Amino acid sequence: MLNVKILFKKMQLFGIKISDLVAGFVGTWLFIFIYTAAMATWIGLHWAGILHIDSADFIKWNLWLSYFAGTQASIVLMSSSRQAYLDRLKHAENFEYDIQTLKATKETNKKVQQLSKNMVLIEEILNDLIGEKTHEGNK
Repeated sequence: MLNVKILFKKMQLFGIKISDLVAGFVGTWLFIFIYTAAMATWIGLHWAGILHIDSADFIKWNLWLSYFAGTQASIVLMSSSRQAYLDRLKHAENFEYDIQTLKATKETNKKVQQLSKNMVLIEEILNDLIGEKTHEGNK
């Protein structure tokens, strides 16, 4: 049973890698240019009468919808990639801010601890002074 789980996990990883590779290519301007050229060639071959796969009216509409869907998907992928990049930058900025805040907090804590120590020393000095005056007054 364990081997099946391992195989399934490897297949999932393989599928994720393949989908990332496809999305990485389909979500680029290069793909849009290649796709546009292929669609223009396909339409041109139909208009020229070289290809006769479907009726002219239906194939034009079908090709336009296919082109629109493919281009739209590529633009959405590019937008997603750009947004993911912006998110990474934002997280990096937040991380830097958190590090600076942590450093400032540590410095403030050191100062507060030093002030606390100074207050304890002042209290001890005052107690000693008050104790000496009360002893002098009793004499």
